[in-house]
Amino acid sequence: MLAGTQHADVVLDWDRRNPDGEPFFALTGLEYANAAAVMSLTTIPASAGGCTILVERISSEPLTCNAVAKSELRDYKGTQLVRAVTVYANPARPRETVTLVDAPSACLIIRRQVQFRWGAEQ
Repeated sequence: MLAGTQHADVVLDWDRRNPDGEPFFALTGLEYANAAAVMSLTTIPASAGGCTILVERISSEPLTCNAVAKSELRDYKGTQLVRAVTVYANPARPRETVTLVDAPSACLIIRRQVQFRWGAEQ
């Protein structure tokens, strides 16, 4: 997610009185040569050890979402959530979705990955 960036910066937030017992939030701005994106990272401690991790990368392309889906999501199946919003999933990657939002003159792309009980004994 950081490959090809020219600059990145981050905003962090957590409960400083209980850092190991409460969620951690990070929002990273990503600057590329001709584009920008943001990446959101949330971790939530689990009572049995480890934590749940949610990572989202939000970007846009100056294309229709149909064109983005055809070029980047060939192995994914799309399900329309509401008008102009389609969620794509790939059975080979069960904890990942890609949501495309048709916007005027662009496609908003939200890549989402979730990992439950990361770092805990399985």
